[in-house]
Amino acid sequence: MKIFSKSLLIFPLLFVFCSCNNSSTEPKPKETDNRQLEVYIPNTQDEHFICNYRLDPFYNDSTTYSKDLALLSLGFSLAASQNATIDKFYRDLEYTTVYKSDNYDSNESEQYDSFVIGKKEYNDFVILSLSARSYYYCMQWSANFHIGLEGNAIGFENSAEKMYEELKSVVSTQQKKVKIWLSGYSRSAALMQNLAGKVMEDKSMKTDMKDLYVYNFEAPSTIETQNVKQYKNVFNHANSNDFISKFYPSSYGMSQDGVFLDIFDKEVTDKIIEEGDFKPFISSDNFQNEAEYVAYLISRLTTYTSEKEDELMNSRAAFANNYQDGLGYIAGIMGTLYTYHPDAVEEMIETINSYSLFQKIALFKSNKLYNFITPYLNENHVNYDETKLRASCDSVEKFATAYLSLVLEVVVPYADNFTRLPIFHEAKTTYLLLKKYHETHDNIIFK
Repeated sequence: MKIFSKSLLIFPLLFVFCSCNNSSTEPKPKETDNRQLEVYIPNTQDEHFICNYRLDPFYNDSTTYSKDLALLSLGFSLAASQNATIDKFYRDLEYTTVYKSDNYDSNESEQYDSFVIGKKEYNDFVILSLSARSYYYCMQWSANFHIGLEGNAIGFENSAEKMYEELKSVVSTQQKKVKIWLSGYSRSAALMQNLAGKVMEDKSMKTDMKDLYVYNFEAPSTIETQNVKQYKNVFNHANSNDFISKFYPSSYGMSQDGVFLDIFDKEVTDKIIEEGDFKPFISSDNFQNEAEYVAYLISRLTTYTSEKEDELMNSRAAFANNYQDGLGYIAGIMGTLYTYHPDAVEEMIETINSYSLFQKIALFKSNKLYNFITPYLNENHVNYDETKLRASCDSVEKFATAYLSLVLEVVVPYADNFTRLPIFHEAKTTYLLLKKYHETHDNIIFK
């Protein structure tokens, strides 16, 4: 009887055990969140594109490429360009903005980039999204030229470090599993590369590679070659005609993390060129198409020699010592002018184009460049440091003098090739190329 009574006790235990075992084998239903949203394309006449937000990609390992998440990421990185557009983007997705840098509306800061962190909480996890301003970043343009003498390009690394510290702080406050979504375009893409490496190398953040989703577009090379990691979850989209994505050059010892997707398509770019009413491409023995012309330009620029060492940019050290500060400051000033007064910049370009070749050359002599620029800045109330601007104009004049023969050889005779280069870096071009790439590639798999 005692034995029988003890055996009865086994049945409740077996019931509990079996129940637990059965519940663990039944997959938990995935949460859904499907919606469409419209994203403005910067530098267009109010053109937009539609992208899809779905949770499916975030349930997959981040090394699994998602076309939906790629297009959405392009939209995210473009929306982050302005206060109003990123606010709308997050409202459409019902994300909460948990951090936005205080310089989103400032054109004065050269110190760090405008960036935003959004959050959305689901049953099983939290998504933290981060991007930085990729258009209209004014004086932050100057940091594009700050490469430094060693390590990852310092103008990008400093901002990425600030983003990393803020992201790390936000991650530490979360109670659920965290999935991180990073996306950038152009300068912002380089920042996301630098940031992604910091996140993945920091074991204290407890963020696995499978939960870090990184989609970048037309990023310049800012990672020192010896630091490069072939992360399978960092997807870099670029087209082979884009000059910006080739800089800093490999001869400076710079490269990119992650895997590379060349989204170039001749049919798409030919149509863009035709719509832009550009003249036919001029080939030579050294180049037969735009991609080869870009490669040739960079090669000549970085191998050019002169008797004066302080005039060269044929190595990383030479560029850092001779040009990074001067070219950086004037780029920031002109970026600010273009952001707020694009008509003024167009007027400047038209004026220069009306000059004869000798007048153009003379513009880069004896402080004439400073005297040419400042009336436009004063008229449009763009603040500048007179000492820095004069020094910057001196740097431009030094470059123009040192590289005049090279310009006359590879730029002036091929001016029609040169003037079309910016269109290959435009957001609209990237969108059209990405769309065509997705249409013509059924499965995008990286091993």
